[in-house]
Formats: sequence, structure tokens, C-alpha cells
Amino acid sequence: PAGAGEKAAGPLSLLTTAAAVHQLSREEAERGYPAHLRGVVTCLLPERSAFTLQDGTRGLYVVDFTRAAPPEIGEWVEVRGTTDPGLFAPIVNASEVRSLGPGRLPEPVQPTWDQLLNGSLDAQYVQLQGIVTAVQSNSLTLRTRHGRIRMELRLNSPRAEALERYED
Repeated sequence: PAGAGEKAAGPLSLLTTAAAVHQLSREEAERGYPAHLRGVVTCLLPERSAFTLQDGTRGLYVVDFTRAAPPEIGEWVEVRGTTDPGLFAPIVNASEVRSLGPGRLPEPVQPTWDQLLNGSLDAQYVQLQGIVTAVQSNSLTLRTRHGRIRMELRLNSPRAEALERYED
């Protein structure tokens, strides 16, 4: 029998880490494995009723139609739901999201250029270094040693005028 966090061929076992969900194949994720995760919210996507959660194993995209208001970045949450293949990688469709209070953001990954390009850090909390060359209302362009990156900002209330001081 499979233990917590492991995949089984027969009955669906409970997945308890973001890594266990992320490792599912598309076909496995379609089976709707039950998931029970705890982690900190690292990104909000309110227009999609979604957020990213990061536990001690990795980050994961969570769709949440259970709450009227999204959680806060840095909030420690408990998520119960089922797996779904998602558009890019396995995700969790939440059936319950419960706040456990303030959390602590994880140490950010400092990605290589190849990691940024190949998508292997999908839903991961990362830190980039470079020069801000342009600021828009919800995005900025960063020049790094390897090239330019246009980033969409996921803030509670992005305002270009607040970010313009970082340009150049």
C-alpha cells in the first residue's frame, strides 16, 4: 500500500506535499487525487481565483473558488482539494482553504537563465537581479546579465507610479 504523499495504481492515496502533486503525470492528475497541503501563499492571481502555495518541497498553483476574498501573500494556509492536470503542470482545485495565520516567505530560488526559459521553476518563489529598464502599471522590464525579462507583477495593488523610482 502507498503511504501519504505516494501515488497508487488502485485507490487514490492522499497527497500531502506540493512536490507529490507536481510529480503526477497528466493522466494521474486527471484522476483527481485527494490533496491536503499546508504552505505559504507566494503569489495571487485574483482574476483566475487562484494563488500559488509553497510548502517545504516546492510551489504549486491552487485554484480557489471557496472564498470571496483571496488570501494574502505571506499567509500560511491549509488547502484540501483534488488534483487536476492544469494547462502547464498539475494543480490543485481547492474544496477548502483555511487560514492558519501569518506565514514566512521561503528563501527564494536564484534561477539560472536556462531554468527561467525552460519552465522548470513554474510556481516557484524566485529572486532575480538586474536593472529595471521600463515600468508599466502591472509589469516591468528587467535587464539581467543574460538578457531582458518582462515580468508581470502580482501585487495586491500594483501602481506604476510607486515603481517608477526603481527605473534605471
